[in-house]
Amino acid sequence: MHFLRQFWSSLPLGLCWLLVGLELVIPQFLWAYDQRDLGRLRNFGACVECNISEADLRMTKLNGANLRSSDMAKTIFFSANLQVADLSGSNLRGANLEQADLQGANLEGANLEGANLKRANLKRANLQGANLKGVKLFGADMSEANLSGVWFNTADLQNANLSKSNLSGTIFYSTRLRGTQFRGAYFCNTHFGTEVTPQ
Repeated sequence: MHFLRQFWSSLPLGLCWLLVGLELVIPQFLWAYDQRDLGRLRNFGACVECNISEADLRMTKLNGANLRSSDMAKTIFFSANLQVADLSGSNLRGANLEQADLQGANLEGANLEGANLKRANLKRANLQGANLKGVKLFGADMSEANLSGVWFNTADLQNANLSKSNLSGTIFYSTRLRGTQFRGAYFCNTHFGTEVTPQ
C-alpha cells in the first residue's frame, strides 16, 4: 500500500486522471455484450431485446428462455439447451449453435446468416421467415419444423433431416443437399436452384 501511495503521488495530476478514466472505461470494451443483460439472462432466464453478442454460453441450460429480438451475433451456444426458447426476431448472425438443442424453439424471423448449426436439434422448431443464408446445417435434425418462407441460399444441408417439415415458399438456391432427407415434407411454391456439391 505504501508503494502504491508513492506511485500515485509521483505521477502528474493529468496522467492520474487519465489512468482513473481508463480504469473505469476499459472494462466496458473487453466484451461486446452487455454484462447486465447477460446477468439478467442467467438469473431470470429472460432478457428481451438484450445484447449478448459474442458471449460464451456453451453447454448452458437456457430451455424456455425468452430472448426475443435480442442481439446474439457470434454468440457461442455450442451444445447449449435451448428447447422451446423464444429467439424470434433475434440477430444470430455468425453464432455457433453446433450440437445445440433447439427442439420446439421459436426462431421466427430470426437472422441466422452464416451461423453454425451442425448436428443441431431443430425438431418441431419454428423458423418461419428466418434468414438461413450460408448456414451450416450438416447433419441437423429439422424434422417436423416450420421452414416456410426460409431462405437457404448457399447453405449446407448435407445429411440433414427435413422429414415432415413445412417447406411452403422455402427457397433452396445454391444449397448443398447431398444426403438430405425430405420424406413426408410439405412442398408448395418451394424453389430449388443450382445445387452445389462438395469439391
